[in-house]
Amino acid sequence: MAPRRVAFGAALLAGIVAGIVAALGVIGAVALLHSRAPTPTIAGASTFVAGIVGGILYGIYGAGGRRPALWLWLSMLVLATGWSLLVSRVHAPVGGPNVPYVVGILMPLKQIGGLLGLVKLGPRAFPPALVRVFIVTHYVAAVLISLIVPAVAPARAQRRRAMPSLRG
Repeated sequence: MAPRRVAFGAALLAGIVAGIVAALGVIGAVALLHSRAPTPTIAGASTFVAGIVGGILYGIYGAGGRRPALWLWLSMLVLATGWSLLVSRVHAPVGGPNVPYVVGILMPLKQIGGLLGLVKLGPRAFPPALVRVFIVTHYVAAVLISLIVPAVAPARAQRRRAMPSLRG
């Protein structure tokens, strides 16, 4: 089987499209769960950034090897699981800079910083009802991004180039 390649620009554009669609899906999931947190702005912006990250990963996987869609699925599910474990098991960080619209992406990174001793962790964990909402949003985003990015920028089999003849 020949390697399947993806143009990086197409993968990035697919990530943007997936980020927009996944953001709408996550906002809808939060609304269906009747939760006031995360806010639609925070949920949408963080999911949009996750879509761009998915497009970048797909472009990297598509430039280097076989089955970039499979590797994207695995990466997105690992990230969703990791983020969900952090939110459910590690106390919320306190202080430090907040970037208003990407709090959903930064919160787990701050928690990792807290585990490494770089950021102070607070005395309280997230409420269980909020943890459930976060877990749902992480997996909704991961599944939508993993479905949409390869559909918008499908990998193409690379053609083998004929070897130039040494005869004049």
